[in-house]
Amino acid sequence: MSDDRRRVVRRVGLVVLAVNLALVLAKGGVWGLTGSLAVGSEAVNSLADSVYSLVIVAGLYLTTQPPDFEHPHGHERIEPFVSLFVALGIFAAGGAVLWQAGSAVLEESVTVTRSPAAVAVLAGSAAVKYLLYRYCLRAGTENRSPALVATALDNRNDILTAGAALAGVLGAGLGYPVLDPLAAGVVAVGILYTGVEVVRDNVDYLVGAAPPEDLRAEIVERA
Repeated sequence: MSDDRRRVVRRVGLVVLAVNLALVLAKGGVWGLTGSLAVGSEAVNSLADSVYSLVIVAGLYLTTQPPDFEHPHGHERIEPFVSLFVALGIFAAGGAVLWQAGSAVLEESVTVTRSPAAVAVLAGSAAVKYLLYRYCLRAGTENRSPALVATALDNRNDILTAGAALAGVLGAGLGYPVLDPLAAGVVAVGILYTGVEVVRDNVDYLVGAAPPEDLRAEIVERA
């Protein structure tokens, strides 16, 4: 692995971790002020993101180590395992959102808030996650990093969850509190599907599946 790629991969991992920690603090503070289930769920989601972002940073550090006597071809095959850990986090987040949505509907325990702080933190979270998604996707694609691409997909999920939470807060404020858990349930299905995509892509890599057509064409052209 080149020094440039090593620096890029490590930098992206640290940026993702820092952003997720900042979102935990922001959403947690608003949750404490409003008691909103939607904001609370987003705070928990960001906390989960922070936990496995820390694991990703550690994993990316290992994958960017130079070759040694025991690993003459480098350590890059650790990277798909990091991606699979991200997938586990995605499954956990999707399951948690789905469970909370179902419980809220059955128990009719949706908390209604009209606080502008809840709207601001959710809208801001969606915007930040979109920027983070584009950043990670570009870095992952340019450096052929499955871990960064998986992280980008997870950030894309977070855009949807923040948008659903925002719709729930606004809908509850307009007199339709059931919109909150219903929107969360729909987004949970999307989260779980993305987890399946991440697993499928990285399992193909681990079992030695053929590379994508564009990569094969590039290899042939350079040869």
